[in-house]
Amino acid sequence: MEENKSTEAFEIKAYTKKELRLMYGIPESSFRRWLKELPETKEPCMKNWLTAIQVEAIINKYGIPGQKRFSKTEF
Repeated sequence: MEENKSTEAFEIKAYTKKELRLMYGIPESSFRRWLKELPETKEPCMKNWLTAIQVEAIINKYGIPGQKRFSKTEF
């Protein structure tokens, strides 16, 4: 019997800041604040890209995109 998974696994890889922000569905100003709060993202490696390590840090703090796990104070 084959299981049908309703959610896809999130792949940790390099994403552009815009791609990841749109996955979370949050305003740009909130996303910039998120980046400033994490030590891994304070000093960008590339201007518009986030490395896999930076993406993992964001997911560890704010959850997987599409699965709301943050509180009102994080906006």
